[in-house]
Amino acid sequence: MDVINEVAPLKSIRIKRDNLPWIDDEQRKLFDNRDKIHAVLMSYNYKSHSLWGKFRELRNHYRSSLRKKMRAFFVEKTTKEFTTSKDFWKFYNKYAIKTKKSKETQIISNIIDPSSNITVSNPEEIANAFNEFFTNISGDSNISTKDSKDFINEQFLQYKKIGLLKTTSFSFQTFTEVNVMEAIKTLDNSSSCGITEIPVSVIKNSAEVIAPCLTSLLNDCITKQNIPKDFKCAIAFPLFKKGDPSLCDNYRGISVLSPFAKILERLLSQQINKFFNDNKIFSPEQHGFRSNHSCETALQTILDNWKKMLEKKENVLALFIDFKKAFDLIDPELLFLKLFHYGFDNASLALIKNYFLDRTMLVKIDKTLSSKRTLRLGVPQGSILGPLLFIIFINDLAMFSKLLSILFADDTTLYDSSINSLHELIKGFSKKFENLFDWIKYNKLYINWSKTKFILITNINLNTCFITLPKEKFCLKTKSSFYKPSFIDLFGNEIEVVTEFKLLGITIDEKLTFEPHVKLLRTKVTQKLFAIKKIFFLS
Repeated sequence: MDVINEVAPLKSIRIKRDNLPWIDDEQRKLFDNRDKIHAVLMSYNYKSHSLWGKFRELRNHYRSSLRKKMRAFFVEKTTKEFTTSKDFWKFYNKYAIKTKKSKETQIISNIIDPSSNITVSNPEEIANAFNEFFTNISGDSNISTKDSKDFINEQFLQYKKIGLLKTTSFSFQTFTEVNVMEAIKTLDNSSSCGITEIPVSVIKNSAEVIAPCLTSLLNDCITKQNIPKDFKCAIAFPLFKKGDPSLCDNYRGISVLSPFAKILERLLSQQINKFFNDNKIFSPEQHGFRSNHSCETALQTILDNWKKMLEKKENVLALFIDFKKAFDLIDPELLFLKLFHYGFDNASLALIKNYFLDRTMLVKIDKTLSSKRTLRLGVPQGSILGPLLFIIFINDLAMFSKLLSILFADDTTLYDSSINSLHELIKGFSKKFENLFDWIKYNKLYINWSKTKFILITNINLNTCFITLPKEKFCLKTKSSFYKPSFIDLFGNEIEVVTEFKLLGITIDEKLTFEPHVKLLRTKVTQKLFAIKKIFFLS
């Protein structure tokens, strides 16, 4: 606060309209002329004077010119220069201003068609190329579905035998009009209308009228275990991540469902969540997409555990796993089997199976839609039920693992500690991970080895006690201590040992000093303070 008060001290001033940053000399001249005419009019009969028409014409011209200059000012800005709050986007939508950033995300000029390896630039061809890519994502597993099911059955029977899993029977219940009305209220007016083309505002404003009919329709879905096809059709928008913008693999498909599908999914997810929470089925290590859990709770838990280990003079070895296309590669058949073991009855399983049956997708580029294609794998990103089904699918990972773990959706951190040498710590970690690798393999998930990293957290002075050797995979004791490896071998994959890693938005360093993170924050704060100092028209 001392720094902020020094840079931008609090003071009361009268804001002059001509101090706005998009006001130039031309606007100020118009402003002065308008005020002069207004001052003259105030000394006469205001409405009857001949100058009134001149004043009104000048006032309208001034307002029109001001709006144009304001639009021009904000078009040159990027969203990075502002907060992304609802008020900001409300402002941009009100004045129909498109920022540079919004143009970048909406317009894709060309893409390499993955089926033909040919670069296409026509919007329809780009949309079809993306849709083919999103609907044909598959893994390279050589494990059969039967072997995977046998593995899952065996493990869940073991969980129940040793008391890790205790469940009762679950069945979907029909909804009341009150339930449907509450679900309608949760819809966001700014969200897309999806395939139905009915604006959300229309649905919310007519909620009392459509609630009885919609309740009857949604209850039919429960009793007949059949979901309308329009509810299972999504319009996907390619969201660029990073890398080469011409490659489909560098985009994430975000699905936009119809508002009615969102209402049904919210009601179903509420019942599933209640069942899992009441029976305490969710692993306490899972912090993603759960009420009263967040990035903060995940970070607090893992950092607290690491601090306690360091206080006991233990060294901590942590592995940050990056799963490849985790949401897109979930096998529905394996998910159904897990839901059965969690206690879903036949009618509930039939409804979930119908939810995945004949799911379709279209991709929208600019204003062009692709042809419709059927999805074979994965849970829809951008839906309400999809993330919940995903954390249910990987829920037993923590039960199976012999390593300590923290999960936030697909962000998985495994760690182990030891007071022994680093050689023994790595050896023990590798042995425990071998067991977990079977779970990953039989659940048909795939690790992106190039983005998976190790970090060694220790109180030992690394500058004097450790020697880093390129491509060194294991540690050899020396008179002073032991070598710190640059890489650790896991199943023939060389995993880099890093000195810092960004976990859930926080940069973790090997000493837990958080100096790299503070340095980054300090840079951001300095930039913002400099920007505040330059905004002269703020009070």
